Amino acid sequence: MTTCSNAKFAVVSDLHFYDASLGTQGVAFEKALSMDRKMLVNSEELLDYTMCGLLRSDIQFLLVCGDLTKDGETVNHQQVSSKLQTLVEHGIKVIVTPGNHDINNFNAVGFWGDAAHSLSYVSEPVPGLWVLSIDTCRYDENSATGAGAVTGGSISSNTENWVLSVLSEAATRDKAVIALMHHGIVEHWDGQATVHPDYLVKDFVRLGRLLASHGVRLAFTGHNHAQSIVRASFGDDFLYDVGTGSLVT
Repeated sequence: MTTCSNAKFAVVSDLHFYDASLGTQGVAFEKALSMDRKMLVNSEELLDYTMCGLLRSDIQFLLVCGDLTKDGETVNHQQVSSKLQTLVEHGIKVIVTPGNHDINNFNAVGFWGDAAHSLSYVSEPVPGLWVLSIDTCRYDENSATGAGAVTGGSISSNTENWVLSVLSEAATRDKAVIALMHHGIVEHWDGQATVHPDYLVKDFVRLGRLLASHGVRLAFTGHNHAQSIVRASFGDDFLYDVGTGSLVT
């Protein structure tokens, strides 16, 4: 395998980008801000500041752990895409996994998502290293009434079978694999699965064991809006869940 131990990359998560053209004044907007911990008004400034730092760095690729937008609004996706394209134009590869705020979210302003589907894929940003982006969002359970957007995560049986096929191929081709997903796959504190299960993918212990048994040692996640690195051991195998905080929290 071509060595990838010297690969240089950055990780960002939960950008929750909000374009000012959608409105930043009025009772409804102030109420939304008072009920949320996100600094939506500053989201563009914070992202631009981050982009400047990334452009000055010597990274080869960027991992984005989901929740690029406030709630999937078209203009917000367009703006984030345009800003990330600047990195691409400077030779930095960008690898994105979707979050629960990005697709088919009925809290969106002026945007209604398409049919639910998995957006999992594999990328090889440097020779010998595969980034396995696993779509853990539950778009098909979102509803325009009642509870609205589902915040928890899961991996469908079809996606799991695809993941297994990718890991088998990686072993055959002698590729190192790191995972990228929005929801956590290891508890970041005792009792998290009981108190805040929506921050973890369903059946996280079994899925973590599955990844670890196929040589995956790192999973980069978001959603929790906190910096946290934890390790799960499965006999001789292990998996680190590297959680990255939100740019707007």
